Amino acid sequence: MSIGSRKFVGASVLVLLSIGLAAAFLVLWPEPVSIMLAGMSLLCGFGALLVFCRAVGREYALQARKAIFLGSGCFGIAFVGLAWKYRETAPVFASPHSLLRDCYAWEHS
Repeated sequence: MSIGSRKFVGASVLVLLSIGLAAAFLVLWPEPVSIMLAGMSLLCGFGALLVFCRAVGREYALQARKAIFLGSGCFGIAFVGLAWKYRETAPVFASPHSLLRDCYAWEHS
């Protein structure tokens, strides 16, 4: 197996892990821990993008950087929108500090 194909296998594993964590997020949505699963899903998705970028040649580096920047910007705007939408009905999801405090209280109850 060549180095390039091993990198694609690693990136594919990260993509599958990201999809699994996103599915777990949807299943556990009302729980505060679901937000952490969504964050891990995003990290795995961006990790896969980085592995793909390393596997392709230098001639595609600029396009890969643009894709990562665009993807991270879209996810950031989406999370700001969700925090704004749920600021009244679910303030736990709008504030990272209260999210961590409630997750800690939920685990130790």
